[in-house]
Amino acid sequence: MKRLALVATVVLMLGLVYWIGFRPGLLIVRTNASGVTVLVDGTPYGETTIDGLAVEVSRGAHFLRLEREGFESIEESILVQGDSVVVVRMLAPLGMVFIEGGTFTMGDDDGAYSERPAHRVTLRPYFMDRTEVSMADYRRFRTRYTPPFDGDGLPATNVTWADATAFCRRQGKRLPTEAEWERACRGSDDRVYANGHRYDSTVARVGKGLYAGPVVVDEHPPGPEGIYHLTGNVWEWCSDWYDRGAYRNGDRDNPSGPREGTRRALRGGAWYSNERYARCTHRPGNFRASKDPSFGFRCAKDTFIE
Repeated sequence: MKRLALVATVVLMLGLVYWIGFRPGLLIVRTNASGVTVLVDGTPYGETTIDGLAVEVSRGAHFLRLEREGFESIEESILVQGDSVVVVRMLAPLGMVFIEGGTFTMGDDDGAYSERPAHRVTLRPYFMDRTEVSMADYRRFRTRYTPPFDGDGLPATNVTWADATAFCRRQGKRLPTEAEWERACRGSDDRVYANGHRYDSTVARVGKGLYAGPVVVDEHPPGPEGIYHLTGNVWEWCSDWYDRGAYRNGDRDNPSGPREGTRRALRGGAWYSNERYARCTHRPGNFRASKDPSFGFRCAKDTFIE
């Protein structure tokens, strides 16, 4: 009898261990857009709703893919260890990148007057175009557009701030603020240039002759967040009015610049920029032209729930 009791106890314990170790876990996926197809290890399990999607999977490592037409797909490895794992992801519209909100240091105490003082700024999450707007894309918006350079893949330049704003609005987007632009350029590790802390003309379109011109919008390796040419290639319009002393009395929470002015802000440097003008923090104060062959742009977009 004792032996039977011992065997029963061992079987019970083994069953309990098996149940604890091998019972399925619950993967809960939540996305900013509904209708996102959830694939686990290549198998589709359904689409997210406003409340997300719960999927029963075995415990352990899995490969997750999220996809929906009109959005950038997300692929990643996940580990399901406990009873449930909640995954919250922001899918970016096609051609855009999701930038997390939060607080970062804007400006440079060792920079020009317009870059001082360095100060902490808090931003809401947002999306930003992966590349500068190309000539091909802009020509679909302005059919009579005559570019200063030849090549559909080159950035659209010689575009006024008003026309850049109109293009972004037509796409359901907007121009980025200076703060959003600088956060994207500096990344999460407070970079000096989008491609690192060192000025390097081999990884960015900078330091060239005045008449060399830009290159295609994804020519060089991307910087932080997977965004191309935030350093160099062409200057980029921002939504803000330009104020040389804006950092001395400006907002610290989602700043959008002065309420009025005579010029709009440009960022990022161009193909001819030197080591100082190509920095993420540089705010040029000498541009008074409404357009120029070295002025281009990219768009941003607020995050949303569908």
